[in-house]
Amino acid sequence: MTKIETKMIVHLANQKNLKINNFLEIGSRHGLDAEYVQRGLNIEPENIHIIEAHPKFSKDIEIAYPKYNVYNFGAWNTEDIIVFNAAKDFDDGRSSLLPRDIYQRNFEQVDIKTKRIDQFILEEGIASIDACKIDVEGASFEVLEGFGENLNNVKLIQIEAEQYNIWEGQKDYSFVYSKLEEYSFKKIWEIKQGRTQLDSLWVKE
Repeated sequence: MTKIETKMIVHLANQKNLKINNFLEIGSRHGLDAEYVQRGLNIEPENIHIIEAHPKFSKDIEIAYPKYNVYNFGAWNTEDIIVFNAAKDFDDGRSSLLPRDIYQRNFEQVDIKTKRIDQFILEEGIASIDACKIDVEGASFEVLEGFGENLNNVKLIQIEAEQYNIWEGQKDYSFVYSKLEEYSFKKIWEIKQGRTQLDSLWVKE
């Protein structure tokens, strides 16, 4: 079933007559959200970009969506090799680059490459990102930092944040929202998911 936040990307992009030629999903797990956006906004499949840090999940997406561009690395604010807490269960969407007490069971630690989004855009020759979905389990602030000045070119961002810290060392929603406002994004939709999670959608003013 398609999540409400994914549906809102399509709904609000159409409502505001935003021309979305490409879409970047950071933190996917299965590729279904990217497919919904691609079909809903009539984006050419070759203009869909999916970054998934989980090695197995990334491979599964690549097989399921051969026309999409799928990349296996962790979006971050530095280029490095970092320990990633990878879920063993496909239905568990809590894998993260940040530590958390739940990772003693049903998760395995793997070393993965991290990369800034501005460097990724440069390497792949992407002119700009029109719309982006960010679901990275506590690391949203670091991902936004990694965009650098490329945030100025994004038209729409859907992002997950937390009301208080769940992962060790994470930045909560106040830091995430301040970063988006710094780059002249305006929040146009928000929903609380569970006790802590906030999903919101922002457009460039």
